Amino acid sequence: MKINIISNSNSSKANIDNEVLRFLFKKIKNNVELVPVNVLNYVCPNASINIFVHNINYSFVNNAKINVFIADHETLADFNINYLSAMDYIFCKTEYSKLLLETAMSDNNIPRDNLILTGWRSPNIEINTSKSFNDILLYCSDRNNPHYSKVLEEWKETFPTINVISFNKK
Repeated sequence: MKINIISNSNSSKANIDNEVLRFLFKKIKNNVELVPVNVLNYVCPNASINIFVHNINYSFVNNAKINVFIADHETLADFNINYLSAMDYIFCKTEYSKLLLETAMSDNNIPRDNLILTGWRSPNIEINTSKSFNDILLYCSDRNNPHYSKVLEEWKETFPTINVISFNKK
């Protein structure tokens, strides 16, 4: 079986998810051929399954019988919302991501019955240490992302101490 893993090769978050997918498919005993495809390319080989990681290239949808989208609400472009109707399955890693996609799909009259919460967490391959949950670190990779402001506004005194890095306070 041939599977296209379609993602932006310049995205470190997508590359980590690609590695997780490769690891998961390596555990399958059947003969699975994984083909990495850059989402920005204009050609994509035919396959049994297309797995779009964080972005969708609509011109690749007809290259596979089954199309799967692994959503990341932080990197999802608005124009990709319209392409969600072409996906057979949409995997969300978090409840929050699923809620955002449900809202966007509802607003655009896109059926939501193929939206699946996986609870999948991408590993942080840069840090290998034991964790302390007495302090929380909020690292803001996109300084202008409004989600960080929302987290800080909702943070309560009873929660653990939050340490914020790289936030653009307005």
